[in-house]
Amino acid sequence: MVSRILSKVAVALALIISGVFYGLGVAGIKPFTGFNLSWAATVILWAIGLALLVQAFTTKKEEIQLKKGFSWLGISFILGGALLIINAVIENGTRFYIPIIVLAIGLAALISTLVSFKKKWDQGDNQKEGYMNYYERKAALEKEKVEVEKEDNEE
Repeated sequence: MVSRILSKVAVALALIISGVFYGLGVAGIKPFTGFNLSWAATVILWAIGLALLVQAFTTKKEEIQLKKGFSWLGISFILGGALLIINAVIENGTRFYIPIIVLAIGLAALISTLVSFKKKWDQGDNQKEGYMNYYERKAALEKEKVEVEKEDNEE
């Protein structure tokens, strides 16, 4: 609960800070002139990505799919920020996209595995003790119905 609130506050602060820095850059104030829209979007994407990764690591251990989803989505946001930086810094940055995407996919797979390490999936009903399939349940109900009718006839 606390980590989700802190994550939301961190994302809100990143939005505010990047908006202020971008506004100062557009106004032409000396140290912020290099802070363009790509850098502002990168700060926002990274804040969202890190917030999602924190949620992935702090979510209950039973919610494996949610943990994996948060981790993959967080890495995707961080990847988007990295691609924006490459595009902003390097003149012909598009040639670096494929290796970075492959690296990010590998990193996301690793993090999603670490998030759900040694956590078992929920057991299906058919693996639980005393499980009866449809036909067995129907036969048991018929048997029970016959027994109830016998008891009613005996009385």
